Parts: sequence; C-alpha cells; structure tokens
Amino acid sequence: MSIRFLNLVVVSGFAGLFMQAAPLKAASVKTFAIDADTYIDSRDPTNNYGVATTAKVVVNGKDRSLARVLFRLPDSIWSISEDQLIWCKVWFYVWMDRTADRTVTLYPLIRGFVEGTGDGTASDDGATWQTYDGANSWTCTGGDYDSKAFVHADKSTNWFSWDITPLWDSTNLRSFGAMLKMDDESDPGYPNMPRAPFTSSDGPTSERPYVEVMYADWLRADINADGVVDLVDFAILASNWLRSDPTVDADIAPLGGDVIVDAIDLAELASHWLESEGSDGL
Repeated sequence: MSIRFLNLVVVSGFAGLFMQAAPLKAASVKTFAIDADTYIDSRDPTNNYGVATTAKVVVNGKDRSLARVLFRLPDSIWSISEDQLIWCKVWFYVWMDRTADRTVTLYPLIRGFVEGTGDGTASDDGATWQTYDGANSWTCTGGDYDSKAFVHADKSTNWFSWDITPLWDSTNLRSFGAMLKMDDESDPGYPNMPRAPFTSSDGPTSERPYVEVMYADWLRADINADGVVDLVDFAILASNWLRSDPTVDADIAPLGGDVIVDAIDLAELASHWLESEGSDGL
C-alpha cells in the first residue's frame, strides 16, 4: 500500500471531525444568440445565403445535391471557464423535420467563413459551396471541417439540439465555428430528399438559433462550495475515494464527471489548490 494512499485513508478517517455540511450549490443558465450563420448548397455552388431566413441541411435524391449549414458561436460564451461549465447546447428550430432515419451532425470547422449578404444569390462577399468568402476556395469543396470531432442531434422536438460539452476545448470550434450536415450523405434515390430546414438568425425572432449554457456559480474543485479550495474539499474527496456513484459531488473531473472518484479528480482539486472565488474569474 502506497504512502500516498495511506495518507488519503488517514485524512478520510478524520474527515468527519472538520467537514462542514455542504451548502446547496447554485447553477445558472444563460442563452446566447447565434448571429452569424449561412448555408451552402452544391446545387447552386456560387450562391451565398447569408441573409436567408432559412438554414438548410439537405441530401437531395432528385439531383444528388447537398446543403450544409455554417455558423459561429457567440464569443461571449467563452467567458465561462471550463471549471464552471456543466453543459452547453446549440439549438436550431426545424420547421419541417424530414430527416427520417438520418440525423444532423455538428462538426467543428477548421477554416473560418464569411456570412455574406446573399439571399440565394451570387453576392461574391460570403461563403458558398466552392468558397469560404466568395472568392477563396475551400480546401475541400463543401466546407472544411474536422470529421473526427462531432456530436449528433437530439431530434426530440421541433428544436434540434447538440450537446457540445465534449467539444468545449476545441480550438477549431472556438476559432472558426461549426458545420451542420446530414450524418449520412449517401444518395437516397429519386425522389427522396432527407432534409432539415432550420430557421436562421435572420428568421422570426422566436425561432432563431441560440446557445444555452448551464454553469456553476462555484469552482468545481470547491466541493463544499465555501468559496475556497482547501483541506475541507480534500477531505470530502478522500472520504469518497473510489466510490462509483453519479450523485457524488467529489466526482469533479473530467468535465461532466466519469462516475468514479479517483486520481483524475484528485489532480483536478490539486490544480486549483487554495484558489477562491474571484481568483478564477468568477
């Protein structure tokens, strides 16, 4: 048995002598409007849709064309630190879900785009199927995206959502935005047309896309929420060591928890040792 583990056991044994009851932890939810979006369509590869009221994802079995959505996340969401984040979701309103057995998948872009001022026209000032700004070509026609990082849509209502919490650290997502495309873009055969026509940021106010973030009003490593990461938090973690329970407060890492209190959680606590509210941007 290692000395480190013995120390952990000792601290755990004395935990009840100085642990105070953890206060109710508060969490807040904020919404942020998505105000930069467009879609690109291989059927009209030189047209821009930057001010169109719709943003379409389509696999067209009539002519084998494809449509994909591009959007940027609002800069203000990144003011929420990873230590505060509980979850983050992107929401788009779909006014006619015809995806059938396919779904819409979100991918981080690996190149930025210009929204443009076209409404199904060749405005030459925004992204198209062929270019990212109306003039300069994508590396791959149809948009440059990270095919290895993605999340699928929750299609339970007219509001499709994507939980981008696992992508929170994606530099590409932060820098360039994201693409929405059908997970399966294979030819559905004539005259089938799997599609999801979303409302864009230029559509009706009540249907415009947005980002929703739930974040903690405390440091995740401040397990008892008393405003500082200290020995009390360490004692709580120690008393729950190797406990496997999704309700355990000490399961603070990785982001969102992994249903066990272990060395990952200990490292997270250690990395914030003696930090307090105000010292971590809260």
